[in-house]
Amino acid sequence: MLGTYSPGQHDIGYQFQLDNLHDARRSIRIGLPPHVAELRIVAEGAKGMVLTAEGFPDPEPMQGQDGSRLLVTGRRLSRGDEALASVEITLDNLPVPSTGRWYAVVIACALGALGLATALRKDGSDKKAVRSVDPADVKQAEELVLDELVALEKLRREERVGPRTYEETRIELLDALTRLELHRTNA
Repeated sequence: MLGTYSPGQHDIGYQFQLDNLHDARRSIRIGLPPHVAELRIVAEGAKGMVLTAEGFPDPEPMQGQDGSRLLVTGRRLSRGDEALASVEITLDNLPVPSTGRWYAVVIACALGALGLATALRKDGSDKKAVRSVDPADVKQAEELVLDELVALEKLRREERVGPRTYEETRIELLDALTRLELHRTNA
């Protein structure tokens, strides 16, 4: 601090934001200006968090103006007390990410690998099941899809279906018709 202060009492405030290192305990030592007569420490914290300061009483939980949970402790020096040159503040039981997130990552990777292995497997069981469909069933399915297309066109002309729904449904029905046609030529 540079400059001078007039005689009397002056309030000075500091604010700190500590890096989140994902440790449940953090400590910080703060050097103080000379002739500190009163020091108050306020920490915003989660439920279960503990604040301790060297030479200070246990903090009291309070509620901030915005509804946040605060831990507050303070100390007032009297004549004859040793001056405070620094204070060490410790925050304990800080919220940290649980190890469950790593289990979730491992499970997701395992499921992804299982899905990839299943997709890459080259046994012909799926092709045999598709080829065993009766051609009459394929023809009946094509007729049903064509009937749905006709019904969709009627609904669109009557303005009972919006343009987006019409386009999406039309594309799906045409894709189904194409797949059925491919199935018929491959059978």
